[in-house]
Amino acid sequence: MELAPLPLWQLVGEELNLSCLVSGRAPRDHLSVVLLRGEEELGRQPMGKGEPDEVMFTVQPRREDHGTNFSCRWELDLRSQGLELFQNTSAPRKLQTYVLPSTDPQLEAPLVVEVGSRWPVKGTLDGLFPAWDAEVYVVLGDKRLETIITYHEYSVLAEAWIEGNEEEEGTHSLKCSVSLGNEIRKTRESVIFYS
Repeated sequence: MELAPLPLWQLVGEELNLSCLVSGRAPRDHLSVVLLRGEEELGRQPMGKGEPDEVMFTVQPRREDHGTNFSCRWELDLRSQGLELFQNTSAPRKLQTYVLPSTDPQLEAPLVVEVGSRWPVKGTLDGLFPAWDAEVYVVLGDKRLETIITYHEYSVLAEAWIEGNEEEEGTHSLKCSVSLGNEIRKTRESVIFYS
């Protein structure tokens, strides 16, 4: 019995098809396949004689499923023939769920910076889960800024400093990016360095 590999990240609320692969399957008319979330039974399907070796279950992952183990178990019930119930459970696979809002990060930055001065920059995004797994960075032009990142339960705050110098006079792109799961959110502003 084997549970097919899970996606690296799964969006909360988006249907997920889980596949239990069965080998050693006789007598099939006494065989059932069970999907487990931890120790909780989520679904059960009997294996018919003409059924394939793969049994599919559909679940809708929740936030609380983040880090939860899923597994498959086959049960061969021969108690009606004076024998016993035989079981075999697959190795568990851990599910990582996430929520990333459709909004882009908020970016607080000066529009104009005088050469020789230093200004704080803040990027925030609310509504993420798990916030502590989000990757956050702030980039000025093509240079990634040294950033202090603070994680809260469902939000992230990135703080950095920009400093203008004479060689960089002109307009520069300032970007804050937050990535989680398979998605990324970006906000871009223009900052002018002048003397």
